[in-house]
Amino acid sequence: EAVERSTICNGIELLRVENPLNDVFSLTIEYKVGDAAIPMLEYASQGMAMGGAGDYSVSQLKEEFAKIGTSYSIWSTRNSTYIDIQGLEANLPRTLELVGLIVSNPTLDQAKIKTIIDGEKTNRKMERSEPDNVAQALLEYGLYSNESSYLNRLPLKQVKKLQAADLVAAFKKATTYTGQIRFSGKTSLASVSDMVKQYIPFAENPATDATLLDQPTQQYTENTILFVNKPKARQSKMFVFVNGQPFTKDKAVAIEAFNNYFGGGFNGLILQEIREYRSLAYSAGGSFRMPRQAGKPYNFVGYVGTQADKTLIAMETFDGLIRNMPEKPERTGMIRSYLQLSAQTDRPSFRGLAASVERWKIQGYDKDPVLYKLPEYKNITWETIKNFYTAEMQYKPVVYMIVGDKKSIDMKELAKYGKIVEIKEKALFTK
Repeated sequence: EAVERSTICNGIELLRVENPLNDVFSLTIEYKVGDAAIPMLEYASQGMAMGGAGDYSVSQLKEEFAKIGTSYSIWSTRNSTYIDIQGLEANLPRTLELVGLIVSNPTLDQAKIKTIIDGEKTNRKMERSEPDNVAQALLEYGLYSNESSYLNRLPLKQVKKLQAADLVAAFKKATTYTGQIRFSGKTSLASVSDMVKQYIPFAENPATDATLLDQPTQQYTENTILFVNKPKARQSKMFVFVNGQPFTKDKAVAIEAFNNYFGGGFNGLILQEIREYRSLAYSAGGSFRMPRQAGKPYNFVGYVGTQADKTLIAMETFDGLIRNMPEKPERTGMIRSYLQLSAQTDRPSFRGLAASVERWKIQGYDKDPVLYKLPEYKNITWETIKNFYTAEMQYKPVVYMIVGDKKSIDMKELAKYGKIVEIKEKALFTK
């Protein structure tokens, strides 16, 4: 067992992995709450990068870290807030002392907020200019409806009123949640644990965030086309979605084999059929995406970027692949060897090991997934791929989400592929 564990306090666990190479340690503090539960965090984590701590201004704090050869970054996702630290192990105590100050007493100057506000104004202006960005928002809307991150966020007028004190409060709130510390270095588990307890404050009874790791997607019962008209767009962007089944680890190999056959890079059917043989797209791909948590669905998401006037034929081709997949059983051997080889070469480094082990556990594995998969890769046959396809894709409702210029697309023809739902572009974004 390369990962050692101990409990720092109620709801906070420490994972340690030995660093066999050098005297640079890595330490990540993950608080298990993110932008979904505390929308302000998205800006708070940006703010913390420009913030000071205790009596140190931001420049003094950066200088203290530089003196000891340590760098840090603070960022958040939908589910988590992270403090990532790397530095010379000899200076671990001083590093933790400074990080403890950031956690217990972060400071932020209102003047710095202007940078965040300006950045957000630019982002929001940009996000509607390109069909690709609008399509991304349409995809989220198609999957999550009003829970899309483009809708479930602070309106710009609230962003413009951001106060340093609110951002500090949001960050401090995140630090009161359950979490995990992952360390790789030479210092023993007991010593790291003692130092963390000494310098870094945690809540007595950390809060637990109820946000699901896998955002629940809409369930579609009929073929549907979500269409956003983008007048004068020379290119169309299309996403393709199929609801999948709950994930268990015994399905992993069939999913990987199918993904490799259907969407696997240059040799996958999608690129070959849509781009190489017919020059219909500048980008195309797709795969069943594994959920983060066992028991949650693996869903298919595909995409095609094409010239506006080729939208329909690109869609027709994609639909043909889904409904009547070309059979090339002679590729099975190649897929078998590719999966076996990549499983052995694609190993987590010691710095990423603790996070990987954690991820595997949540996905339902009690040991390294490769130990399950390697023997199974050898048994992949054409039937593995074909049976998966028949059960999971061929007869399922398909959702096409298209952003394009209506004038370049024959909407009557389009309607053959499903019920058309037209959506106004502005309905996809919070102002």
